[in-house]
Amino acid sequence: MTVGGLASDSLCKKSDRDGGVPWLRRIMETLDVYGLFGVKIDALPFALFDTTSGSETELQAVVAGEKSDVDLPITIERSNYFANIVRRATTGDTTKKVVTNLESFLNTNTEKIWEHSWVRFPRNLLSPFAQDILKCDLLADKEDPVAGPRTDVHAFLFSTGGEEFVRLPISYLVKLCLADILGSQKDVPSLIYDTGCGLTRPSKALPFFEYC
Repeated sequence: MTVGGLASDSLCKKSDRDGGVPWLRRIMETLDVYGLFGVKIDALPFALFDTTSGSETELQAVVAGEKSDVDLPITIERSNYFANIVRRATTGDTTKKVVTNLESFLNTNTEKIWEHSWVRFPRNLLSPFAQDILKCDLLADKEDPVAGPRTDVHAFLFSTGGEEFVRLPISYLVKLCLADILGSQKDVPSLIYDTGCGLTRPSKALPFFEYC
């Protein structure tokens, strides 16, 4: 249930049927955190005494797929910039090398790995809870749904072939994936569920795409 585009708190409440904290230890034991090369928990990335904030272990995210399906090559080919340099190269106003380099980048990527790309997919693939989180995050003012969506909402939502799509940076996709799992999986332990809801629930303290 949603109210004015906001995710209902009832979506983030479950009975404490699993005993709470013991589940956390079970997860940690399953991941072998306690015995991982003798490393203490407080020495792991993003823990209390990790002064690097995990930055030294951060991985570069990429998108894999055909150029006709991945956001980066699609955006480049449909951009005004690409159309302009093709036109200028045709008229001799600029070197054809620029066009050749771009076309080479788009057409000779045999590994089909695209760095720095956003992700696009049909919006109806999201669970109802993830839909609510996205809708709320796209509001101009999360505390005033009447104010309507952000002025740049068209950059993140679009329609093609009669179907609505979502276009998102990977940094925000991580949050939305968590919301999607919470909204689609059954029997999620309450500790994990409540923690996940706390991380995905929109607030002024965590604005949309804050870390893009």
